[in-house]
Amino acid sequence: MMKPRLGDGIDAVCQHGNGDRRAAKFDGAAGHGRPRHMSWRSILPLAVAAFFVFGGLANLIQPGSVSGNYLRWGYPAWFHLVTSAMELTTAALLASAGTRRLGAVLGCLVMTAAAVTVTTHGEYGEALLPAAILFVTAGVGLMPRRTAAAAR
Repeated sequence: MMKPRLGDGIDAVCQHGNGDRRAAKFDGAAGHGRPRHMSWRSILPLAVAAFFVFGGLANLIQPGSVSGNYLRWGYPAWFHLVTSAMELTTAALLASAGTRRLGAVLGCLVMTAAAVTVTTHGEYGEALLPAAILFVTAGVGLMPRRTAAAAR
């Protein structure tokens, strides 16, 4: 009997704690022993978290355009650090399924504040991205939690 090699694409039967046996397709070369596909329910929260990481780092590094915007909107010079901390915290919370809803709430608050800020200052076109991220983040927060029973 030939032993399967990593990368052969192995059809395996997984034994679950309750005696349930299910087939799973694994591809060692592409997924290193993990199932080949991820659902949108797994990908979307991570994509939104990546957006908040990018925004948080941009506010932390504070290029000239960012600092000019904050001053123009009437915020103190250090406020970019508050925004950065909230965005990076949002990203960390969204990355874990157990804290995802809390991360979505914080992210929605951050994006609402961003949209209100630019709208108040007549920069209506600048409100489109925060509004879009607000709705996607709310969607992530409203996704039903996957329970052990639902996974079976």
